[in-house]
Amino acid sequence: ILPQPNRMILPNDILLLVGEPDVLKNVYRSIKREVGQFPMPFGRNSYLLIDMQELDTKTIRHLVLSAVYVHNRFKDRKLFIRVVYPNNFELLRFIKQYDGDTIEVMVDYRYRDLKENVKEDLERSNIGLFMLHHNTFMKKHCRKLLYELKIPIFSLANSSFSSVRELELLMTQNRKLESISSVVFDIAIQLKISLKLVEYIEESSEETQEIVEHFENLANIFSKPISIQKTKENPIRILRQKRDLLLVYPFSEKVANANSFNIFSTDAESLFYKLGMHHQMFIPVNG
Repeated sequence: ILPQPNRMILPNDILLLVGEPDVLKNVYRSIKREVGQFPMPFGRNSYLLIDMQELDTKTIRHLVLSAVYVHNRFKDRKLFIRVVYPNNFELLRFIKQYDGDTIEVMVDYRYRDLKENVKEDLERSNIGLFMLHHNTFMKKHCRKLLYELKIPIFSLANSSFSSVRELELLMTQNRKLESISSVVFDIAIQLKISLKLVEYIEESSEETQEIVEHFENLANIFSKPISIQKTKENPIRILRQKRDLLLVYPFSEKVANANSFNIFSTDAESLFYKLGMHHQMFIPVNG
């Protein structure tokens, strides 16, 4: 397939490049220059949902500060902050102080349905990153709605995001990890945090090793070092003991349909809710 001027390279496309080594090195350099575009290609703007009815004042302040911090790091053009069920005018003043050229605060005084609010906002804005608190994300109907959007979802914990220093990814046999790999590197590079792969030896396989090798190859291309932690201990237990982490997952049907009856599962995606003390990013995948 010879490229035409109007041909667009889409996420997860595979390019087969044949040519002289020096030419291919220039292609790699071009790819590296494109790192730092997230939340593109999903969208140009970010969105924060705040439900005042279910969150306390301290948590909401952390949400706002985290969203503003991420907005200043990523290449989004604008951050939209949607407040639903407003019940604290002092807290509203705190949020509205950020209203300006690149941040727009929107307050719903009509107490509409969550789905109605989100649908209207996303129709008028090119949203590429959706942020909300972990408690809101844990609502199954909300998670299913977000799954249908096919954009990255940032589930924020109670702590401020500015203290995060490391992005960790649990290695599984899920080949969808490869499809989100370039986004993972982009996020880590823009946030200027380290990147670690956690491999559970008891469930490691040849397929897992191939995924690890894929990440190692990208680390060379993007000049972003990664570390690999191999462990015989349950990685969920290890991560629960850590602090200041960003965990990243493929946003699969397992995540959308997860519930507390998954306690006997060893699948990292099904057990994401056990790590709600950490900030978590869910990247959409096909299927």
